[in-house]
Amino acid sequence: MRVPIIVRLDNLRKHRAVLGHLTGLTVAASDALVRDLAPVVEAGHRRKLDRPDRPRAVGGGDHVDRSTADQLPLTVIWPRQ
Repeated sequence: MRVPIIVRLDNLRKHRAVLGHLTGLTVAASDALVRDLAPVVEAGHRRKLDRPDRPRAVGGGDHVDRSTADQLPLTVIWPRQ
């Protein structure tokens, strides 16, 4: 019986072949991508939340259940599929 791999960065790191097939990246390249882009993505998100014309207070609205590190591999996978 095959166990599905939930697409989270920690799970993909354990399955290097799956990571490579889905993203075209090695574990080291994936880690570098997260290290370089996560702060930029998070800063952009904070700027979006802090804009003066925002209709909701910070913390209002939907909450994403994936961390930025888990979202970045999905961003790479999406156009490849």
